[in-house]
Amino acid sequence: MNIAFICTGEFEPFFYECMAKRLEKEGINIFYVGFFLDTRRAINKINRCCYPLKAERSAGLSYTFNNSCFSSRELDDIIRYDYTRLKANGIGIEKGKLINKTVYYESFFNDFYSKHDIKAIVIWNSFPLVVNVAWRVAARMNIKNIFFENGPLPNTLMIDTKGINYQSSLAGKTKEFYENVTVDEVKWQSFMSSYGDKAKPSREKNKGIMNYPQKLYYAFLMRNHFYRNLFPDLTDDRIGQSLCKKIRSQFFIKEHRLNLPEHFIFLPFQYPYDTQILINSPNINTMELFLRTCHAAVRKGAPSGYKIVVKEHPDDLGRTNYGRLRKDFPDVIWFKKYDIESLIDKAEAIITINSSVGVLALMRHKPVVTLGNSFYNIEGIVYNVNNLDKLVEAVKQALEGPLNKELIDKFVYYLRFEYLVEGSPRYCNENSLHQAYEKIKSIL
Repeated sequence: MNIAFICTGEFEPFFYECMAKRLEKEGINIFYVGFFLDTRRAINKINRCCYPLKAERSAGLSYTFNNSCFSSRELDDIIRYDYTRLKANGIGIEKGKLINKTVYYESFFNDFYSKHDIKAIVIWNSFPLVVNVAWRVAARMNIKNIFFENGPLPNTLMIDTKGINYQSSLAGKTKEFYENVTVDEVKWQSFMSSYGDKAKPSREKNKGIMNYPQKLYYAFLMRNHFYRNLFPDLTDDRIGQSLCKKIRSQFFIKEHRLNLPEHFIFLPFQYPYDTQILINSPNINTMELFLRTCHAAVRKGAPSGYKIVVKEHPDDLGRTNYGRLRKDFPDVIWFKKYDIESLIDKAEAIITINSSVGVLALMRHKPVVTLGNSFYNIEGIVYNVNNLDKLVEAVKQALEGPLNKELIDKFVYYLRFEYLVEGSPRYCNENSLHQAYEKIKSIL
């Protein structure tokens, strides 16, 4: 059997290789695919052949809709994430250029899958352009798709044949489904008592292929080589600024040591250019709108004296300046860096769009209000608000209503022991990814 690992980032080849070596011992042939400079370099670093054998720049290729088997609606769906993300970042691009790239990738994967008799592909996430095309072409050719993503619990992985997050096989499972889950009390108590240790694995951290100076250099080189060809209007200043923001967030933003108020509602910000916001949040597409909406609802729905605590997302530090928003809401307590578990433990309730912070809060039996599409939008577990006009009432219910702790525990138990597997790209080796390897084998 032949399977292909489709890579779009520098960490993926190293991560996948931990499982690839074991799969090869089972007689499975491994192929690696990568188009970007840092990805191709990483694949070469682990002594693997990288396809396409000669990287071909897609910008300017004379592909059109007529060269594609995708419908116009499918093409719009495929480019939606990249187009929305680039537009939100202030990088203008014509949809036609992204369609050209889509048709190029479609042509490559059609030929690649057929030529090498690929039976399954492994991809991280499902929305960025390359992997979006890869899994759709695979599905058309009856090739198995295996989607990977970080799990909502620490040191866990989501491995699914349908998709990730709201597109995964978890979505749509009902309250009745989780009520029928049988909990192994010994396993559950052991997990909960050792949760703090599991959240911070003692394994050696995977530092990846490149050290930090090399990452900065290749980030600049990749932007200069790849993005320049796609976006000729992108200036050197913008490239330099993005790297400066990365350095600033890593080395100059320190953790806050402020005292928390006695009663507060916690609003964890999310990365505004993540698929969870761009794809799975139909009502709120910016953190500014998130705060303004929640602030108004909390002031009406929570008792007098309740504060609002905001924490910025780690991936957004140094990228988005919320200075004006902080001035607009001087009564909001704002953190850039703070222990997330301490914030959850001391909060009266959590309002999130669809963040994994909501799952961590459920583990601690905290009431959770969600405003976006999420696999854990389950009656009796969270207060899901599709109509923002009903947020005030949801806040009142979250603070005053009873919490179904038994149902929540069954949900978390199923998530941890029946669905997620142990492992992380940051803490990976052949032994730590044993469950992931077994999950892939079971799918194949």
